[in-house]
Order: sequence, then C-alpha cells, then structure tokens
Amino acid sequence: MDSTFVENFISAHNTYRRQHGAPDLQLDGELCELAQQWAEKLARKRHLSYCEIPGIGENITFFPLDIPPEKAVQHWYGEHEKYEYETPGWQAGTNYFTQIVWKATKENGLLCQRL
Repeated sequence: MDSTFVENFISAHNTYRRQHGAPDLQLDGELCELAQQWAEKLARKRHLSYCEIPGIGENITFFPLDIPPEKAVQHWYGEHEKYEYETPGWQAGTNYFTQIVWKATKENGLLCQRL
C-alpha cells in the first residue's frame, strides 16, 4: 500500500473528525500489524467479520482497489444521516460513522487485502 493512499485515508478521516470536534487520528504501526493479521485471516475464510480483540473498533468493507480511499471513508461517513444527535452514543446502522468520529479514538490502523 503506497504512502499516498495511507495519507489520503487518514486525511479523509481527520476532515470528518474535525467537523465533530474530534482530535486528528495518527497512524499506529501496531494497529496496522493487527489489521494485517486480521485481513489475512479473513482472506483465508473469504468472509468479513469483526475483530475479536476487546477494545479494537474497526470499519471493514469490500471495494475495488481503484477506488480512492476518500470514497470509502465518505461511504462510511454517510451513515451520519441516520444518526440521532439528540440521543448520542451507539445507534443501530451508524457503526461506521461513529467509528470515524468517536472522540476517544486517537489512533488508526490500516490495511488493504486483495482477495
């Protein structure tokens, strides 16, 4: 994965996070390594499922590799239209959105796995 892809991915997250008063994310090497291990496991199973490590949140998706990373983040962020701001917290159908803007999140790991 090239550095421009990674930079654009993190930048897209941070653009949306700033709109919600959340601090910028930093790329974390350990989280990237965990993402690599999990992606390899999912590729072998050929099935998407969430990480089994407590305290690790994630956004997982399939998309063509020629899609810019900003588009994936934009797609996830689109769930904000379903979010009820009057009752903050976890809400069904907004997992990707909340994962992007959750203020307590400080670090991000990233991995793209070809299936």
